[in-house]
Amino acid sequence: MDQNTDLSILFRVRTSSAVIRKGYQLYVANFRRLFGSSWVAALAYAIVVALTMSFYISQMPPLVVATLAGGTSPELQGQMALTGLLVSLAGLVLLVVASVLMSYDVSAFGEHQASGTISGAERWYGRLDRKALWSTLRLTGWWVLVAMLASLIMAAAVLLATRHLGHMAGMALIGTTALVMAAAVLPMTYTSMKYLLTPKASFPRLLLTTYSIGLRHWGAIFIVTLVTVITAYVCTLLTELPALILYLANLQSLMGVMQGDPAGMPGYMAWMNIFVFAIAGFIQAYINLSALFPLYYLYGSIEAEENERNQHKNTTEQ
Repeated sequence: MDQNTDLSILFRVRTSSAVIRKGYQLYVANFRRLFGSSWVAALAYAIVVALTMSFYISQMPPLVVATLAGGTSPELQGQMALTGLLVSLAGLVLLVVASVLMSYDVSAFGEHQASGTISGAERWYGRLDRKALWSTLRLTGWWVLVAMLASLIMAAAVLLATRHLGHMAGMALIGTTALVMAAAVLPMTYTSMKYLLTPKASFPRLLLTTYSIGLRHWGAIFIVTLVTVITAYVCTLLTELPALILYLANLQSLMGVMQGDPAGMPGYMAWMNIFVFAIAGFIQAYINLSALFPLYYLYGSIEAEENERNQHKNTTEQ
């Protein structure tokens, strides 16, 4: 399929609806090329998702039943600590694999920005852009730090609300804190995309110089982010119903175990969990990849609008 030449024009001022439409058009037009390049990374992501979910489901019944029974033995506490550690490690591995997967989008964006096209993989096992990968991993690290800072702020708000405020005032403080942090973090979406597409950029320095720009375009960033999140959520529900049904079946079994009934799940259910969650994870990988394309066009629109703004400002000053 030939590239649509209109899609190669990134730096144009566009409305939020045009940004979303162009982003998804670019993804659909190049899906086969992206799939051919990234299917190994998507498979790794799916396997990690399947193993993590299967382990979590297998550990829920004994831990929940023992906890409700009032078990506080050192053995139980050690088991709970070990389970929490393993789930945390699995989450870290999943985050790294997701970053590797996202780097394929970053590589495609850089190629599209430079030439207006996205090429496919030359080999059957795909390809890996090391520069895009390291940029994505570094950006993931910065976002982890932001998430940790946000968690500390929320923990402080919860502590203040529970110790010094009433129920209604405490809930209001917690809700307001969450909304303010979400609003403050949103402009970093533009900074993140600019960082990924700017060679040898420093994220902290770029954040200092571009945060005000993202804040100025907060409304557009909010609309595009909201629509892409809702789209990804709806697509996930429609394509991963078998995994959702299986999860609910395991949850129903857990509820029965909590009431003293046997698990009631067949012996092959562990392998069924891995198989179904692997398929769901593979589909989810490409749903997640699609969400970045509208943000890519949003970045181009903001860059074009800021360029026009600066030109108008310079003309006025002269």
